[in-house]
Amino acid sequence: MYYRINRVSFDSDKYDSIMAAVESKRELFENFEGLQNSRIVRVSETEAITIAEYDTEENLENSKTEFAEMMKEMASMFNGVETSYGEKVWHFSKD
Repeated sequence: MYYRINRVSFDSDKYDSIMAAVESKRELFENFEGLQNSRIVRVSETEAITIAEYDTEENLENSKTEFAEMMKEMASMFNGVETSYGEKVWHFSKD
């Protein structure tokens, strides 16, 4: 599995608007080839980490342009976005 990890900073009063915008993109997420799941973890009042899991590196690479376009639409809601990419090297699950 391959991952796109974003650390996003925002003004706390924009949180509800950000979540509504993300939810409005659900159909777009469903159309990303190879996207297995996506999570948002709010780590403080003004920061969240998003984790998108793809089945292959190729599908992650192929999604970058479309994902960047989506993020441009939402850019005014964020103070900053740091993006990292990586391959899963270990996993634990009770399932």
